[in-house]
Amino acid sequence: MKKTVYASIKVKNISNETWETLVFFFTPNMFTEENFPHLKAPSTLEIDEVTLNGKEVEGSD
Repeated sequence: MKKTVYASIKVKNISNETWETLVFFFTPNMFTEENFPHLKAPSTLEIDEVTLNGKEVEGSD
């Protein structure tokens, strides 16, 4: 079963530090057929677009 989810995540830096990167940890990618071959329905997650202040930015895997 395939599901599509659209999400908007807003993060505010309240520290005095400038962020060079922001990391998100997605647990669904852990439950793949490769990691758990016995699962009836392994999961995958794909990110199509990442934007920062309304402008598309490069993401990495």
